[in-house]
Amino acid sequence: MVEEDKTKESATQVSEQYASKQEVAAEKTEKNRKVKEVVETLKNPRNPSTEKARPDQPKKGKEESDALKDSSEKKKALSQTSKTSSQKTSDNQNPNREIFVEKLTLSMGTGTDMELLKKGMKLLKIISGSQPVKSLAKKRIPAWSIRPGLPIGCKVTLRGKKAEEKLRGVLKAVDDKLSPKNFDQQGNFSFGIKEYIDLPNMDYNYDLGILGFQVSVTLARPGYRVKERKYSQRDIGKSHVISKEEGIEFVKKKFNVVIE
Repeated sequence: MVEEDKTKESATQVSEQYASKQEVAAEKTEKNRKVKEVVETLKNPRNPSTEKARPDQPKKGKEESDALKDSSEKKKALSQTSKTSSQKTSDNQNPNREIFVEKLTLSMGTGTDMELLKKGMKLLKIISGSQPVKSLAKKRIPAWSIRPGLPIGCKVTLRGKKAEEKLRGVLKAVDDKLSPKNFDQQGNFSFGIKEYIDLPNMDYNYDLGILGFQVSVTLARPGYRVKERKYSQRDIGKSHVISKEEGIEFVKKKFNVVIE
């Protein structure tokens, strides 16, 4: 009887030890599983596969996703409009962003005809009120009998208020109409006058006959001098360079020109 009791006690002890080992193993596996879940959620915080659906937080349907898309698009549109409006206000408030007419150049090409060159010099002097200069050839073109240093045209440059006043009168010759093709990528523009009698208060001159000339307008902003000064020349920043669209808007507002 004593031996049977001993065997029973040993069997119960073994079973208890086995059960405790199983409980410890189960606890370890549960801890390992929880650690893995935490690691996966840290790696992929927005992964829908790791997120468990809760009864108080149901999954979003198509309607909610569409609403979110619409709201994101509206936010983008508002941000873009705010950027453009802020840029316009900054351009209006910042005096260094103001555009002005740097110079007005009236020119005329005559080739090797010296008589036509004299007439052109006289015409530009009458129109501008300033003494024009001769344009000299820089290359040799034997087919046109042109050599370096030969006068092949004339030009006169006006600046400041005089340039703006004269530009208003010259634009009347083209009925205050220009084309986007007249503008370059830096906002400068040029156009031609076929007959000088189209200018206001200009009568026909028998000594000159019928002549035309070219008009070139250069626009600038404060600070453009850094690209032309003698020392420490620098390029103008991309954000400060006048664009074609800005040049067109300036001409529309300043001179009431129609762009067709």
